[in-house]
Amino acid sequence: MPGIDKSLLYRIMRRVGEIENDIPNLAQSTDLLMLIDKSLDKAEFKDMLYIDKHLAFLDQCGFLSLGSPTYDMKRGIRLTALGNIFLQPELAEFTNTSILPDIIDALENRIKTLTYPEEDKNGLLFQVREAFTRQKGELVVKALFEVASQLLKAHGA
Repeated sequence: MPGIDKSLLYRIMRRVGEIENDIPNLAQSTDLLMLIDKSLDKAEFKDMLYIDKHLAFLDQCGFLSLGSPTYDMKRGIRLTALGNIFLQPELAEFTNTSILPDIIDALENRIKTLTYPEEDKNGLLFQVREAFTRQKGELVVKALFEVASQLLKAHGA
């Protein structure tokens, strides 16, 4: 079980979100043992440490707020505002901070580094701008995959 498991991080976030939707809506670290196929009565201290390592990571990333651990590593867990945005991306609009310009700039800068003919690069730039202009999720994803594919080809991957 060494290291941080990204899949487990995602499942923890989903589970804490599910628990917070139900009254009394306070998640506890023991609620997450099921995510590593352990029941409370079968869990060992190392299992609680493993869960806690992931919780601490999510806390340090700003997604969760953790209570103090007990001697057996049990603690309360709450989603932060950032954690709620993680689970409900549409809440990001509440802060009125759009990341779209940054995404477009980053993509365009990556496209400009390609050693392709200018017309090919302009074609990719058009695809990216069109996708974001039309605000169609499917077009955005298609454009992102196209740019990623071209970047991978350009770097011999």
